[in-house]
Amino acid sequence: MVDGGCLFVGRLAIRRLVRDFYHMKATTMTLSEKRQSVFPQDWCERTGLGRGGPVNVFDLGEAGLLIRPVKAPTKQELEAALASARPRRSRRGQAERIVAEALRKVRGES
Repeated sequence: MVDGGCLFVGRLAIRRLVRDFYHMKATTMTLSEKRQSVFPQDWCERTGLGRGGPVNVFDLGEAGLLIRPVKAPTKQELEAALASARPRRSRRGQAERIVAEALRKVRGES
């Protein structure tokens, strides 16, 4: 019985640690017939969604949903992505050869 009591106290202590770590705030939300809902205002403002915006939703099965705001790329990330997408100089006719080879493979020609 003492061991069971210690285990129970241990579980409570662990739950408190988890709760404090994630700083959960319970709230009740209503889902309309059209599957629409309004999120808590303080959460929206804290996550940068005060004026709306996209969110990623992860279905965790019986555990519920995980909803995370989609963060826009920073200026540096955007510049790096654009720089990597810029066309590079290639040898004359190289693009045509690549397309012709892909077409041969798709058509089953040798």
